Amino acid sequence: MPRGSGYAIRLTLTKEMRIALTKLTAQEEAPKDFPLALKALRLGLLCYGVLTEDDLQAMYRRKLITDDEAQFLIEKGFVKEDFRPVTSEPLHQAEERRILNKRFGDVIKYWNAAMKESTKIYWLRRARKHPDLPNARRLVAFVQEDET
Repeated sequence: MPRGSGYAIRLTLTKEMRIALTKLTAQEEAPKDFPLALKALRLGLLCYGVLTEDDLQAMYRRKLITDDEAQFLIEKGFVKEDFRPVTSEPLHQAEERRILNKRFGDVIKYWNAAMKESTKIYWLRRARKHPDLPNARRLVAFVQEDET
């Protein structure tokens, strides 16, 4: 969990609850029981009706619930089939692509200004991997022009 984004709680489990959590860990073949304890707590709060589907969707968007856990919630009937909202993943990827395109533009600006040969090779290889970005195409064309 990211620093400062959660609330710590300390639970004292009875012997029976600890054994049950260990069995759940073995049943799920999980390396640690902490995520499963959170899963069990979420399901308990959901059963009591104090945790709503909207809350779970917000947790899913913040990546506090995995795709596997979301699928589990759907299969067990805790949430509707259309539970998984559209995530911000495409927006994140678009932002990364925008930044990369800007970097290619900066590389073109500073290409001959004391840029190391290894750096030029790195950016040229990277530009060839992204022919869909305008500045990457410009960089490849610029280098081909420069070589002739």
